[in-house]
Amino acid sequence: MPSPDKFFGLEMTRHLVAQQLSLTELRKKFMRKGYQISLNHISDMSRSDRAPTPQFVVMLVKVLELPKEDARRLHRAACLDRGFDIGGINA
Repeated sequence: MPSPDKFFGLEMTRHLVAQQLSLTELRKKFMRKGYQISLNHISDMSRSDRAPTPQFVVMLVKVLELPKEDARRLHRAACLDRGFDIGGINA
């Protein structure tokens, strides 16, 4: 089981790998959608070094064009990283 504060980074990375995107490519996608974000910020999120805001999760879902179920998993992962007891990532 991952460290209790690393769920979001793992989920985010899973989607990047599935779409074969580097962090630089992800940043370019953010920029094309009109979102201003630094590569350092994206990198911090992918390592769970910075807690994601709900707004960041929504932007990420839009940029990656993820289905609703994947969006829910990302939101749940962000909650778990903050210590909320919500029954796990797949609940």
